[in-house]
Order: sequence, then structure tokens, then C-alpha cells
Amino acid sequence: MDVESGRNMPSGLVRALASRWEVNDRDADVQRPTAASVPHMHNKFLQDVLSRMDGTFEVAGFTAEKVSEGGPYQTSIVTRVTVLNTDHSSVTLLFKTVNSASPKAKALKFKEMFKKEAFMYSTAIPAMMALLPDDSLNIFATSYHCSADVVVLEDIRCHEGDHTEGLNAGHCRLVLAALGRLHAAAHALPGDVRDEVGKEVQRTAEAWDRLAEHAAAAVQVVRTSPRASRYIRKVEAFLSDAKRQLQTFQTPGEEFWTLNHGELWAGNLTFCYQGNEPTAVKLLNFQACHYGSPVLDIIHLLYTSTRSEVRVAHMDDFARTYHRALTRTLRQLGVGGAPSLVDLRREIDSKERYGLLAAVAISDAADEDESSFARRIEDVVLDLGNQGVF
Repeated sequence: MDVESGRNMPSGLVRALASRWEVNDRDADVQRPTAASVPHMHNKFLQDVLSRMDGTFEVAGFTAEKVSEGGPYQTSIVTRVTVLNTDHSSVTLLFKTVNSASPKAKALKFKEMFKKEAFMYSTAIPAMMALLPDDSLNIFATSYHCSADVVVLEDIRCHEGDHTEGLNAGHCRLVLAALGRLHAAAHALPGDVRDEVGKEVQRTAEAWDRLAEHAAAAVQVVRTSPRASRYIRKVEAFLSDAKRQLQTFQTPGEEFWTLNHGELWAGNLTFCYQGNEPTAVKLLNFQACHYGSPVLDIIHLLYTSTRSEVRVAHMDDFARTYHRALTRTLRQLGVGGAPSLVDLRREIDSKERYGLLAAVAISDAADEDESSFARRIEDVVLDLGNQGVF
């Protein structure tokens, strides 16, 4: 518990980091949580935030625990803050802060990426939700505060699931329906909001070098794979200039284009469940948003977060699910220009090699070991090879 929290906490029961209730002794030494240095984490700020949520809430104190430590390539750190009311009820918030302590923070522009996400939560998402006042766009975590150094969100831990083996078809349908709605609403944003949120944070030389390292590692995986090595020449030729390939795919063309999430994979999703069945999804982490073809998000999701058997069996169904949500929402907004289902499917086919780039680039965000990386690369290459892409 933070020192300020301990001093302001009334005698009695307080929530401890170990998630148990224990006696607060004002005279005892108070243990400082590792999150004590998080910007704005003090009683006055928490009172301001919670007063907007519930005018009767009176902050007595709080505890904090880190949800994510923030490795060198992680843009942000997430801290769970449990705030105690004077009536001994409590509410839990998530504080998301830029990972400025990382040695890579400056070189990889973490602050600029964090500002983009703060703009999404403070301006772009509310603008999208205002476009659909009678049909709630309930696919985002609720934000209670946004600034250049901290974003405060609802606690979404109840939505977490185990997706180590990839998303199944039911999860993918939920995500693609949500994605269709996001893309439609973003396509209808006012020009000034669209221009600001669409500004892509330019990759630095170090970021491109990091992509090249992962691409070289993927080539080595394919070269040494008994099953995938037959595709080595085409894969190596494709990944030898991963930067140019990625830039080509991400350049908007003549087709329908809209705001892309940019890093749509299982780690940036949370689900609600009824029993074992997913019933709703929320999209997280909007630091890589950019305008481009909507199929890039579709491909990114499917080639980073599913197994090949799911993609092969359900790709047509996935395209229909996305297209239905996109066109329905555009009609609600009175906006035209959506691609036909045939054109959408054709564009997915024409850009499927982007799936390998996504599978390569997600390695840092996934914070995975070599064997997990190798399994994903082999799975993607075999899938694309069997389709005749490689």
C-alpha cells in the first residue's frame, strides 16, 4: 500500500495486495507497492475520477498491483488499483502508463504510441459511440481518464480466457463482428478526428531492424522445418525485404479503407463468457492504429491468433460474419461505399501473404519463447503453401 493511502485509510479493514482483508495500523511501517510511482496514483486524483462515476463515492485509500511488468519491447505497463470507499465497499481500476523505463522507449517511440492510444480513448472512441446512440458500440473498455502519461480504464479481468492454443471459430466470429462495427464507425468519423487518429507513428530504424531480425528467424524456422522447408525459396525471397513488403500492404489503395486496429491478436482482446461459450468481446490497445484496407486487420487476427485448421474450415464464414457487421453498421450510419462480399473475399485472398508478416511481427508483443514462435511460423507457412500462395 502507498504511504499516502495508509495515512488516509480509516482504522478497520483494508484491501491488501494478497487480496485479503487485514487490519490497518497507522503506526506500522507501510509496504510500498511497486506501482507507487504511477502518475496520478493518489487519493485526490482517484476521488476526482470516481466522483464522475459515482457522486457518493468517498475514497479512503487504495492498493496497487502490477498486471504487466512491461518488458523492453512493451509500450505500456498496466497496474490494477483497488480503491476503498469509506463504507468499506471497493472498486477496481486499471492504470495504463507508458513504459518510459524501457531502454527501447525512445528508439521505438513509446510516448508517441501511447499518445495515440490516449487520443483514441479520449476522442475517437467517444466520437464513434456518439454516431450510434441507439445501438451501443460496446466493444471497448470504458475509459475514465486519458492524458499523455496515463489512461484509466475499467477493470476487465473478469473477461480473461486461456487462448494459448489459439482462438476457436466462436471467438473469431465475435471478434470479426466487433471489427466490422469498428471499421464502419471509424469510416464515418468526422474529418478532423479521422485525420488525427489516422496519423501513423513512423517506425524508427531500430524498429525496422527488429522486424528484420524476426524475419530472419522465421526464415531459419522454415529452412530447418521438415514439413515447411519445401517453401524456403519463396519465403526467403518474400521476407528478405520485410520492410518494403509491409509498407506496400499498409499503403491505402483504391479499395474501401478505414481505421485499422493495427495489432489485432488474442493478446489485445478480452471476452465475456457464459459457461465455456464466449458471448462478447472488447478490443484493447490502440497504439498502432492506421488507415488502410480493412482486410489487414482480418488477416492479422487470423494468422496470429488461430490455427490453420480453423482458418481453412471457416474462412468463408469469417468473411461473411465481418461483412454482415460492416454493411449493417454502415447502413445505420447512412454511409455507403462498402465492398461486396465477393470483393472482400477476393481482397483477403490477394493480401494473404500479409499473414506471414503479421505472424513474424507479433513476436515482441506476444513475449513468447522460440518454440512458440517456430510453431506459429510453420503453421502459417504450411497454410499459405497449401493454398499456393508460396
